Amino acid sequence: MVLFLDLGCGDGYIISQLKHMRNPSRVLGVDVSDVALEKCKKLSIKTQN
Repeated sequence: MVLFLDLGCGDGYIISQLKHMRNPSRVLGVDVSDVALEKCKKLSIKTQN
């Protein structure tokens, strides 16, 4: 099982690239920006503010 946590994930670009390279079981992006988190959600990245 591969888990990936990105603190300060921004728009999710790095997470989306790692999802394609490593195929993690679970990905979580954390950021203080609601706008950035909405972009991540569109990429199917679970987020937390």
